[in-house]
Amino acid sequence: MNKCKDCKREININSIRCKSCAKKGELNYNFKGGKKSREKFCLNCDKLLNETAYYRKDKRCKSCSKKKKLNSFFGKYHTEETIKKMSSKAKSNPNHISKHQNGRNNPIYRKIGSIRINKDNTKFIKISNNKWIAEYRYLVGEYIGRKLKKNEIIHHIDGNRTNNKLKNLYIFINKGYHAYFEVLVKQKIVNRFILKSNLNSFRV
Repeated sequence: MNKCKDCKREININSIRCKSCAKKGELNYNFKGGKKSREKFCLNCDKLLNETAYYRKDKRCKSCSKKKKLNSFFGKYHTEETIKKMSSKAKSNPNHISKHQNGRNNPIYRKIGSIRINKDNTKFIKISNNKWIAEYRYLVGEYIGRKLKKNEIIHHIDGNRTNNKLKNLYIFINKGYHAYFEVLVKQKIVNRFILKSNLNSFRV
């Protein structure tokens, strides 16, 4: 059993001081100018770290932690099998958007009015920087002459979301009515094709 150097309490850990004494004053690694501060500096380059580093208990900045042996991926390489798998996934779905796409393929750099397709084969149109809208909502908004509200939901009458013809679109006032109608269709109480396009009633 060891004893603390300051308070002389018995300690089970192989250290000079207990935890409470080690955190006091100059012994604390965060001690600065006589007061404990939440400023932390990198062990290698003495660069001031972010506030989140205090809570994460990081000891080095990002640039130093990625150098050589400190990097978790140091000395490791992708095998040929993994490279083939990664390339095959990209080729199988050309419309899939990844963070590493550059230039025109990246949706951030696409021009306003350009179209992209998701995995569900639903089309999206770019309205402004980093803002995309589903094609059917965009078409309905132009036909009506105003922006659609958040609670207004567009329903495809034939159930095909890729069919964005105006005759095939119906506006529900809120989610509740739309969900109730879908339940009735699933239970075969109501036929799906009863509805007819009501876009003319919403025109400004």
